[in-house]
Amino acid sequence: MKLVDKPVTNFLDELASNAPAPGGGSVAALSGALGAALVSMVCNLTLGKKAYADVQDEISDLLAESEALREQLTGLLEEDVKAYTGYSKAAKMPRGTEEEKAERQVVMQAALKVATDVPLSIAETAVKVMDLCMPAAEKGNKWAVSDAGVAVLMAEAALRSAALN
Repeated sequence: MKLVDKPVTNFLDELASNAPAPGGGSVAALSGALGAALVSMVCNLTLGKKAYADVQDEISDLLAESEALREQLTGLLEEDVKAYTGYSKAAKMPRGTEEEKAERQVVMQAALKVATDVPLSIAETAVKVMDLCMPAAEKGNKWAVSDAGVAVLMAEAALRSAALN
């Protein structure tokens, strides 16, 4: 079962366990996805309201963007676990002979590339979420401005966390 399909308490239990994954990268992706979801919430609280009739098209576009980013980050949460697992398996490959050492080195380099690409993708996607927060705050339902503020904080946490990975 995918991490994103599990109840939050199960995810938190796995995170708190002695298993190396999920870890910080998965939390970074989740933070970004939470930020995107909050932008979507602001949009959904704005759409169809008479007071915001003049921004409906913009808010609708913003909603589509935030939902696409949320989906990307949700996928990256899973990809982070796979990337770590791939690197961990490569590190455990035999290295008794020169051939084994050479093969292990090739596999480890490929796994390292994936393991660095995923956090970079999380960071890039988090920046895109951050870019949606100000328009959501400025044009969205005024009663949800604090949600747009929390969205930018979650996206910033995703960016900073991904940079640590």
